[in-house]
Amino acid sequence: MLKKLVISLSLTLGLFVNITGNCIAEENRMFQEQLEQFQKQILIEESKQNLSTQEKKLLKNVRTYLFEYAQFDKAIDELSQLIKLKSNYVNAYKIRGFVYLFGTQQYNKAIADFNKAIELEPNCLEAYNAIGVAYLVKQEFQKALENFNKAIEINPDFLDAYNNRGWTYLLNEEYDKAIVDFTKSIQLNPFFIKAYNNRGLAYRNKGEAVKAKQNFDIANYLINLIDISKSADSFRDI
Repeated sequence: MLKKLVISLSLTLGLFVNITGNCIAEENRMFQEQLEQFQKQILIEESKQNLSTQEKKLLKNVRTYLFEYAQFDKAIDELSQLIKLKSNYVNAYKIRGFVYLFGTQQYNKAIADFNKAIELEPNCLEAYNAIGVAYLVKQEFQKALENFNKAIEINPDFLDAYNNRGWTYLLNEEYDKAIVDFTKSIQLNPFFIKAYNNRGLAYRNKGEAVKAKQNFDIANYLINLIDISKSADSFRDI
């Protein structure tokens, strides 16, 4: 169960496996950033004009349960009520799917919600990506690949899908394919820290220690740049 949770968090929230203390710090930073982005998404939904007062109240309750109390079951209950009121509300299915995926680890329910989101929004990249993550955590690698492939087919520049497909290959011990996908992620974003880290893991598992260290060193260098930048920002704020 712990292994599945680690994989789920690594992929859903864009984290990566710890190699050094710096990576632990980066993981914590990225976790907080992802939570903030998720909270902003819900705030945007609350501001939409096509929602009734009751629907906005339910969204506010979701935000409270998720970010103030981490009460995932109550957040799911509020989202379920929202879906009963507005059965074609695609973002409610996506939000509930993410709560099932990384909050309660109910992967089959997450997959069902994301499939409903795709039914309502056929080119929903994040839904295909999330379904792939759910299947990957369930260690159903072929189904995971099918969904990551679909996300990449819709958007050939979808960074996370390449990284997650690389993870699938990595866990399936297809290291050369994993390296190709992590390299594509880096080409799309040369500052994509977790892709360097993940490519390092693939090289390490292949027994190529020098190339593994090179990638881990780049990841650590980029993490240090972020820390320096944050320190400079804090100094300017004084």
